[in-house]
Amino acid sequence: MKHLCIIELMPIPQTIGGVPTHILELSKALARKGWKVSIISSRTREKNKFRIKGVDFYHTGINHRKIEDFKGLWKPVYLFWRFFFEIFFVLDLIRLIRKLNPDIINSEGLITHAIPAVFSGKRFVCTAHGIHSDGFRKLYKLKGQNIFSIIFSSLYYPLEALSASRAERVICLGKDTFEFYSKFGKCIIIPNGIDAEKFKFKKARRGNNLVFVGRFTQQKAPDKLIRAMSSLPEYNLDIIGLGPLQEEVERLCSERKNCRILGYKTQEQLPQILNKKNFIVIPSEFEGLPIAMLEAMACGCIPIATKVGDIADVIKDGKNGFLLENNKPETIVRKIKSIKSNLEGIRKNSVKTALEYSWDKISDRFINVYEEAINNKK
Repeated sequence: MKHLCIIELMPIPQTIGGVPTHILELSKALARKGWKVSIISSRTREKNKFRIKGVDFYHTGINHRKIEDFKGLWKPVYLFWRFFFEIFFVLDLIRLIRKLNPDIINSEGLITHAIPAVFSGKRFVCTAHGIHSDGFRKLYKLKGQNIFSIIFSSLYYPLEALSASRAERVICLGKDTFEFYSKFGKCIIIPNGIDAEKFKFKKARRGNNLVFVGRFTQQKAPDKLIRAMSSLPEYNLDIIGLGPLQEEVERLCSERKNCRILGYKTQEQLPQILNKKNFIVIPSEFEGLPIAMLEAMACGCIPIATKVGDIADVIKDGKNGFLLENNKPETIVRKIKSIKSNLEGIRKNSVKTALEYSWDKISDRFINVYEEAINNKK
């Protein structure tokens, strides 16, 4: 039995967000195919009893905290805390990797969590969920933390170059990440996957129903979608998720009669909801390839998404979904009002596209990369 060690900087097994979903679903598929999987992530105060047969969870370093936890005058302290958080994570992780002694390591990124893999002496691959230095630059800029934006993007760029050059392969979710990381190392495109047995299309009355699925963050921009709803009184929006912008999302929804927050929903609950919606709106500032979009498409929920990251590689405007030039509320309104006919044809194409991304198919491509890395003679 081959042993894979997956490394993620954020705490796992949280089940909210594209990266955690990717890790958990890939681990399930690998365990079903006879692999032993160990997931190592940072510590968290939150208790989670989530379990997967054949998968072990380990937590290392010190408790993870968000920048939002540092208020007022404590905000500058975040930079120093983050430095020590990443140092402790790396040191503890190196110790744990030596103890577990896996056949292959998959770092879910090319920054801090890849460092132990680089210096472990073990063969490893990296999965690029977007371009990290660019993503952190945009993320902290959106939070109004320009100094952090400059510092983290400057620090992470050389780490990405080092990790990509030392990895056996960089697994990219689409063309954007492939073109960026190909400058440093050997890359291959393997897209995100979905549980095609769980997310299935069912015929239903969908009406003028929209849905948002994702974390309430500046990156995902649910606030811009909610503001757009003021000019779309004939549509209703259900919002699924949690996150740092919770209070703002609640306030904006309370001001609009056609918006409703459903909170967090499990993978078991989502298909039933998505099969009642006409469109999923993804107004993100930046993305890789959103799993939530693929899951919705499998349920016949047509995507309306910003043309960022790898989304445009999957969505062909007017064929299997719709693309937004930007995520301004007026752009969202204009696009939705322009959608007139042939929805059933677009819906059929959307479902067909999504089925190409089943984890049963996608996991075989990951296994091929792992086995090639294990068998590679240095």
